[in-house]
Amino acid sequence: MDKRIALPPMPFSTSFTGESKTTYAYASIPRNLSRARMKEILTKFQERNGAIQCKQLKGVGTGTVLRACPDCVSDASEFLEEYL
Repeated sequence: MDKRIALPPMPFSTSFTGESKTTYAYASIPRNLSRARMKEILTKFQERNGAIQCKQLKGVGTGTVLRACPDCVSDASEFLEEYL
């Protein structure tokens, strides 16, 4: 039995008519800009680490580990922090 509970979205702001308007924090960035930034982050990560998929980074199939997990997390955090 599925015990997950569906919560209603939280209203972020209210319109001038008094109607509740649901807005999420990520919606404040235009989608095309958000995708462009994500592509930049992925490109930087690829250049630094040689791959973006975990199985490639961990050497599954090749036996050559490109980067350790803590270093991958550190790199991803560093690149994301530039946009926050």
